[in-house]
Amino acid sequence: MNQLLSLLDSIIVERIGWTLVHSVWQIAIVAVVVTAVTLVSTRQRASVRYLVLCAGMLACIAIPIGTFATYRSEFEPTDSMKESRPKPTSPRESASESLVRRE
Repeated sequence: MNQLLSLLDSIIVERIGWTLVHSVWQIAIVAVVVTAVTLVSTRQRASVRYLVLCAGMLACIAIPIGTFATYRSEFEPTDSMKESRPKPTSPRESASESLVRRE
């Protein structure tokens, strides 16, 4: 039970949630593009239309996976954020004083 609770507090759950939200509009765009291509290619062979539809289905699988892989949480600091923080030179100097000193 504790493992389940720790999983729910995990950043992975947040990433899955945002991936699901983003996949709705991403897959809608894929559907519009595939529909437009199949309507334009009505005089093409059936195998061409079949390949377009298969490519659309593969895109519907690949896009959410790519979104999940590249998603970064708003609360997860990136490497550039960690490096850009000014470090106080003395224990009494605050971060805002350090910023003023740098400018």
